[in-house]
Amino acid sequence: MKNVTTGATVLYSKFGIGCTDMVVDGVEYTLIKEQDLIGTLPSSGARANDIPKLQPCGDRVLLSVESASAETKGGILLTEGSKEKPIVGTVVAVGPGKADDDGEVKPLTLKAGDKVIYFKYAGDQMSDEEGNAFVVLHENDCLAKL
Repeated sequence: MKNVTTGATVLYSKFGIGCTDMVVDGVEYTLIKEQDLIGTLPSSGARANDIPKLQPCGDRVLLSVESASAETKGGILLTEGSKEKPIVGTVVAVGPGKADDDGEVKPLTLKAGDKVIYFKYAGDQMSDEEGNAFVVLHENDCLAKL
């Protein structure tokens, strides 16, 4: 599977995956499998406001997260620490799919615009400069399509 081109600006997490930092001729590199990349960004100078333009890799999806309610159904205001972590989001972009053992890519079933419930501790959380929340997670961490 080769969906990321040479020179592309990529987003990855150093936590919990197999990336290896190395120095060759005094230059620092990170060696990582394409399947462990979160996604590609539109340019090398990408900023937080470019998150909605992120193109997820593999079987990952980019979700715009709905904000948690600041009030209970009974009208009680909640502090920031007592709000329930959001679990509903709208699909912004999807990756090309996951390659099986034969190298055949199976396309994702979700598409941009789908509203989903997802496992609340899954994925990589991020936000843009206006504070809009996003999460990139594997499609199988989406529990249901609404």
